[in-house]
Amino acid sequence: MFKEMKENLKKILVVTMVLFSCVLPACATDVTFNTNGINEIEVYSSDDTLLGTINDSGVLNITDEAQNITLVKEYYDNETVEVDPTVATECNVTLELTEYVVQINANVEECDVYEDGVLLGTYDNTSQVLSLTYGTYYLTFSKTGYENVSMNLTVPGVTEINVSMSEIVEETEEENTTTTTTEETEDVQTAILIAYAEGDDIVDIFTENKVFFGLIAVVFIVALIGNMPKGKGFNRK
Repeated sequence: MFKEMKENLKKILVVTMVLFSCVLPACATDVTFNTNGINEIEVYSSDDTLLGTINDSGVLNITDEAQNITLVKEYYDNETVEVDPTVATECNVTLELTEYVVQINANVEECDVYEDGVLLGTYDNTSQVLSLTYGTYYLTFSKTGYENVSMNLTVPGVTEINVSMSEIVEETEEENTTTTTTEETEDVQTAILIAYAEGDDIVDIFTENKVFFGLIAVVFIVALIGNMPKGKGFNRK
């Protein structure tokens, strides 16, 4: 009989403890989260329950037990920290910006990539991507002998860009020859004018530049022959 009463008392005690655990809330303590100036961060418990949203130096009421808490914000990597209010009531958290990969397709084997004058990296056969964090960029692609190519880029959103660089065309040999001939003609004209003004012998000027004046004579004769009237043929009786 006493044994039966003992068993009943034990069952009553267990039921009472269960009822008290359901009615009485678990003890909790306010914990301050320092996030280095980053605001609007969502805080989740280990079972993915949203505990609340905090700004820098935000306060949340956390159950008095050691647990893993995850801080989530768009464009940042998730950060999980262990929090135990019975040990510490302040938690310092550093969130890192997420890096997004942008694929580069270029018509050159290698070029430098700048962002507002700052070198971000070099595009080549071994590195054909850029790792960029959230934001808007003004990129310039540069290569010796080619014209620069610039474009605006918003990250995230764009995952691939095409770069077409045009080779700089140098001055042709024909243009150089024309410029040299013109300069030589101007030099001869200047020499004649100077000789005439100083009373020098014009014959010496012609002798020194006989090739030049010979070309002028040939051009004059050809023009003269071309303008002569054509003769009439003989009339046969």
